[in-house]
Amino acid sequence: MTLLILAGALASAGGSDPGLPYTLNHPGFVFEWLPSTMVPPVEGVLSEQSGMVVSNPSADGSEYRLHYWQESIPVQGRGQWLEQRIRTELPPDELDLLFSSEVSWLEGSMESEERANASVGIVVAMNFNLITRDGSIRGRGRACGVFGDGYSLLVFGIAPHEAGGTLCSSIDAIVARMHRL
Repeated sequence: MTLLILAGALASAGGSDPGLPYTLNHPGFVFEWLPSTMVPPVEGVLSEQSGMVVSNPSADGSEYRLHYWQESIPVQGRGQWLEQRIRTELPPDELDLLFSSEVSWLEGSMESEERANASVGIVVAMNFNLITRDGSIRGRGRACGVFGDGYSLLVFGIAPHEAGGTLCSSIDAIVARMHRL
């Protein structure tokens, strides 16, 4: 009997993440899923004009960030916006090491419970590597740009090479499970 009670308690405790869904009110985005190191997220200054949310330190060296700005970006400039934003978010000493993929387009909110009524629509995405002078990969990352209602949102992650695959799929999961407020 004690075993059944314990199993039931564990099942109900592990069924959902505390603090989710997480909402950024000013840009108007809801996150139905975040990586475990972002639950709860570490909030920076969140204002109507801009804000930043980051992950807690992870055991494998991965870090996740959500940044938003009050700005309207035309569709034809969104790929360039993403490339420029990544360059402003990386430490200056790592910019010479940055090699990025072509920008691609993907559908956001594909796994969201609110997809039909509150999809974030088409987002821009790119992978990147930080490559040392001798050609070894020091870090891997993925970034997505989400746009709407006069705001831009950068969903960004970087990890040591060994953890990069997990990080990239986590960034895609964030975008797939988010929706508009």
